[in-house]
Amino acid sequence: MTLGVRYTTRDLRRRNRAMLLSLIYHQGAASRVELMQASGLSSGSVSNVAGDLVEAGMVAEVGLAGSDGGRPRTLLQVRPGYGDVVGVVIAETNIRWGRSTGSCAARPPQPSPSRSGTCGLSRPCTRYRRASRR
Repeated sequence: MTLGVRYTTRDLRRRNRAMLLSLIYHQGAASRVELMQASGLSSGSVSNVAGDLVEAGMVAEVGLAGSDGGRPRTLLQVRPGYGDVVGVVIAETNIRWGRSTGSCAARPPQPSPSRSGTCGLSRPCTRYRRASRR
């Protein structure tokens, strides 16, 4: 007998928040209706989570899109300059890192000189070099 994983409301809300933020980040400006169609979430869930993202300052309402009747749709976009995302890849022979800003202007990972012990960050990666020699 297999026991299922139990998720709390908090877990589901966190997952929905991450999903919508990812969709907005990768699609650019999107309306709540477009997010609802892309995510499969209900309109109420999308409205609640989008409102939380706007309130947290992660997403901004950037304009209006036309509609087929009724109110114009408000477009949401990741707020430029909100934060950075840093990715680090530690391989057997080198360390690579890359940084993406909140404005979606990504830079490819920069290879680091593995012999110097630096990985492009402010401190040398001496722990990695010591551990790899064992």
